[in-house]
Amino acid sequence: MAYLLHMSKFGMTAHAGGITLACRKDIHDLFHNYVEEAIRLNGTTREVMKEKGVFIRPPYMDYPKEVEFVTEQKFLTGWFGHKRSLLALETSHLYMTSLNNELGKDVLLGFSQVAKDSEIKKHFIRGTKITSDILYNTHKTLHESDIPASMTWDTCVTSSTIAPYSEQIMLCFVNALCALGVATYGSAMSLSIRHDLAALYSKFI
Repeated sequence: MAYLLHMSKFGMTAHAGGITLACRKDIHDLFHNYVEEAIRLNGTTREVMKEKGVFIRPPYMDYPKEVEFVTEQKFLTGWFGHKRSLLALETSHLYMTSLNNELGKDVLLGFSQVAKDSEIKKHFIRGTKITSDILYNTHKTLHESDIPASMTWDTCVTSSTIAPYSEQIMLCFVNALCALGVATYGSAMSLSIRHDLAALYSKFI
């Protein structure tokens, strides 16, 4: 279910890009239908996950009691001295980064168990280390503002050594996850105001 939820997000993002690039009406309509299908899949998957009690909700945040205007440049800082608390938008992107990498880590862990080629196996293991590093940094940043991080899904990986797909398909899937990661990190970087967060996303990319 987590896989379907994640890939439906990828479908919405990728197909929406196709709509903006299409000149022909039939191609525009084709991608429009793809987006609608991805939205439906995302919605039904989320509802089933809620019914089964396996949907991980984003952290709750209190609404501010009063309006506070930014008056000093230090609002943008984050490298030195006092760091202000995360904004809701910054929290949302860190949370989604954490959630996406939890799924990516588990996929890579599962693929590393079933891959037969030693080089491909090493490639997947290296991927789990990269996702673990990203998770460490996102969780640390969230905890600094007393915001709970996403729960781990490592327990979902079974001990099976039988490959569900060919190694070629596994590599293609990991490549798609990387492409989605680069796109989401770029978007998060453009919407994060604190300088240290922009540097963090740049490192992730």
